[in-house]
Parts: sequence; C-alpha cells; structure tokens
Amino acid sequence: MQGKIKMKQFIKKLIPKRIKTLFKKKVKTLPEENCSWGEEYPEHTFYIIRRAKGAGLLSDFNFVLGHLMYAETKGYKAVVDMQNYPNYYKEKKPINGTKNAWEYYFKQPMGFNLSDVKNAKNVILSDGAPKLDLFDYGLHYIAKQNKTVIFNVSEFINKYIIVNSEINKEIDEFCSDKFDNKSILGVQYRGTDYQQTAPSGHQIQPSLDTVIEKIEKLKKVWNVGKIFFISEEKEATQKIINYFNDGDKEKMVITMDKALIENYDGVTATPNWKFKRKNNNYFSGLEYLKEVLILSRCNYLIGGATNGVATALHFNNSQYKDFYIFDLGVFP
Repeated sequence: MQGKIKMKQFIKKLIPKRIKTLFKKKVKTLPEENCSWGEEYPEHTFYIIRRAKGAGLLSDFNFVLGHLMYAETKGYKAVVDMQNYPNYYKEKKPINGTKNAWEYYFKQPMGFNLSDVKNAKNVILSDGAPKLDLFDYGLHYIAKQNKTVIFNVSEFINKYIIVNSEINKEIDEFCSDKFDNKSILGVQYRGTDYQQTAPSGHQIQPSLDTVIEKIEKLKKVWNVGKIFFISEEKEATQKIINYFNDGDKEKMVITMDKALIENYDGVTATPNWKFKRKNNNYFSGLEYLKEVLILSRCNYLIGGATNGVATALHFNNSQYKDFYIFDLGVFP
C-alpha cells in the first residue's frame, strides 16, 4: 500500500498543472468530455486516451504514458484510441486484425479495448494536451541522467506497457543472432530534421563527429565488444559502419535492416517521411520501436536526450552497466 502511495505522489510531481503549448506554439487540441454510451460496466469509469494529432511514435507513446499516469491517480480504466484520431502510423486497412494503431505494437494497458467499452455507462474522453511534458522538463531529466526518476518511470511502464509478443520474439532472435554474448554499446544518433531545422523547444542533438568521439573514448573504458547503432539517416549510418568496420578488423557495428532516409530535403519532419512500400506507416513505427527496444537490451548506451533514448532507458529497467546522455540544452 505504501508503495502505491509513493507511486501516486511521484506521478503527481511529473504532471504539470496546465500545459498550454507543445513546441512553444499553439497546438490544436481536444476538450475533455464526459459520455455515457450504454449501461455496461457501471462499476468502472473508462478513460479514452486520444490525441488531436499524433507525432513521432515515441512522442505518442510518452503522451499515452502521461495520460495513463493521470488515469491511475483517478482510478480510471484507460483505453488508448489511435484509431479514431489522426496519427502518422494508422493504415486504411487492419494490421494484424486491428485498426487501432496502438494495438499494432502494444497491448491495451488495462485489459479493455474500444470494442469492450462501446456500450459502457461511464466514459471520459481525454483532452488532447500532454499530461507528461516530455518536450520540456521531461527530457530534461533524461539529459541530467536523473536515475531516480528514470527508475520510477520504468516501474510504471513495467506495470502497464506490454509489447506485442511477435515483436518481442523478433527482438529476442535478433539479439541472440547478432550480439554473440559480447559487451554491446547501444548508440542513437538523430540527424535529418534535428540537425537541419533546429526544432524549437526540442533538445539539441550532438553532431555525428561528436558522437564518434564519445564512442571512441568510452568503448575503451567500457571494454565494448560491438556497437549497435541506430539512426533514421542513411549517410550517418554508413559513416559509422565505415569508421568502425574499416580494414580487416572484426566487424564491430551492428545495425537493423530497415528503410533509411537519404537526400533529406531539409524541411520534412521525420515521422512524415514516406517510403514507397505497402503499409509504410505501420512499418515505419515498427522499425523504430524494434530498434529502440534492441537498444534497451544493450549493456551500455550513448545518445542525445530524445524520446528514443528515454524509451530505451525506461525499458532497460536500470540494467545498463553505464550510459552517457548528451546534455546540450534546447533549441530556442
């Protein structure tokens, strides 16, 4: 009981009283609404988590996480709705039997889906504002490497977030095949829009040369056997491979087979980049999630303060032997 009280106190500290903006500009949002859709489940109040307009997959994930924390403090049963509101990952036809983009990747957090609650008596539709502001002080706790907050968020995720079993199976197989029981350094580099457009309010990301310098320094200290590298950018990925796999040395860099951005136009936000393939929206989210979850299985971590690095830290559940997060401030 005491642990539950501490968790609720922690959640309340993370949730700001009011959030007016997301990137220091006006964001179209939704008002909270109270509804009654029928007479079923009178003993429960269902809280439908919805976002006016989605962003990157792990931005959406952290948006959901904040509303889950809010639902727990209220005693609501949360249901994530990425079916009836716009987001970058939803497809026109069902994926694995569902039209709800959340369920492409995760199970519903509290055991109820949209079909279960279609005739529910007590329903609250969430507002569209984030309860957990990961674009402001949220990623600040990642940049500052606040291990206490990271651990508490990890505990909350372990309680409510379940990755679909087929995705976990694929990750298990990848790690078993590629890691070779060696000490693995996971690295994320965010290029494209972060490097060229300097998005206001977001954490400043290190240059690729800076990342390489840090890898060179820490891989010796940490006695690293292999590097698992993730990026959305083809040029950066190839540069890392060429740099660390040169000559006749054992191939040190591991990457996941995925679509990569090349010839970036300097304008398009990464989630809005389209590859010419069937179900691109679904696969773009799947590939990024799998990369980040593999990152969470590494022994060490280097990266900037991003939603991807935050998610890797949380799913890692304090198992990293060590990690380094670049704290470079935010874009004005």
